[in-house]
Amino acid sequence: MLRLGQKAKEQWPDILARWKTSEAYESLEADGVRRPAIRHLCDAIEIAAGFGHLPPGLDPSQTVGLLQGLQDRETGLFPEEHSRVHGRALREDPKALYNVLSVGYALELLGSEPRYPIQAVQLGAEELEQWLNGLPWSSRAWHAGSVVDAIGTAMYFNARYLGIRGPRQTLFEWLSHNANTVSGLWGEPTALEGWLQPVNGFYRLTRGTYAQFGIPLPHPHASLETVHLNYRNHKGFVGTQYNACNLLDTIHPLLLIARQTDYRRADGEAIARNLISRALDRWRDGEGFAFADGGEPSLQGTEMWISVIHLAADFLDLSDRFAFVPKGVHRTATPGLGL
Repeated sequence: MLRLGQKAKEQWPDILARWKTSEAYESLEADGVRRPAIRHLCDAIEIAAGFGHLPPGLDPSQTVGLLQGLQDRETGLFPEEHSRVHGRALREDPKALYNVLSVGYALELLGSEPRYPIQAVQLGAEELEQWLNGLPWSSRAWHAGSVVDAIGTAMYFNARYLGIRGPRQTLFEWLSHNANTVSGLWGEPTALEGWLQPVNGFYRLTRGTYAQFGIPLPHPHASLETVHLNYRNHKGFVGTQYNACNLLDTIHPLLLIARQTDYRRADGEAIARNLISRALDRWRDGEGFAFADGGEPSLQGTEMWISVIHLAADFLDLSDRFAFVPKGVHRTATPGLGL
């Protein structure tokens, strides 16, 4: 782990340089396809920030202007014109929602914040509940959880920078009421993927809500059992399934739940040690990490995997031995505590 951390610390500027364009960054997305997306710039900012720096040559004020300029004034969301589906409400646009996280935290790392309130989440209790109830919990719990992540994160930004509390109590009451007491999760398993959708959705949902605001999970023991069950059913993930999402969505819940209980601690430690032991061989010098085994290295893969290794080290109380500390999407701090 020390060796990997040293390699990453020495090589991150070269990794960023591989994907630098005249205007920003353009790298591979999770599917291995290179296409424009503001996330690549945000990943570059997060990688550099994790080592205590800014990306080489980055103009902070110009970049803040670029990122703030993406925000839709009416909704406060962050759509990207090249991927926008016109005629569809912005809150139905996955990138406009994900960029609440990606762009929002990048702005924080540059000492700034969103320019406008994120009005998309400033809803009455009934309207918010309708939105939550309408999400595809039975078939696409991962996506449903990602929407809740964006909602919670939007509430965080509104509260922190504008003093707007919004319907946060309604959100947490809905989450508490709808958490399955047996699985500890939200949503249902699917015939094709088993518990993968709800577990990955659990990570996204809890990241933007319980973890972000420092609120205890409603059913930690049940959640933990299901996270371990999913990991075991997928044999620890193999081939292309050994990817940054599936392992992040395992180790982050383990770390979050461990704040409330030491239940199955040894099993969690075994997963964390396995993650760390496999990492060095998967690193490509000067290129970083691929998002998934068998793929090509990318900014997204590198940022996510070095964050995963930090989380695994943190679980083992060894985070001081790894050079990278995530400070944006994958940070372990509770920035919304007390807001």
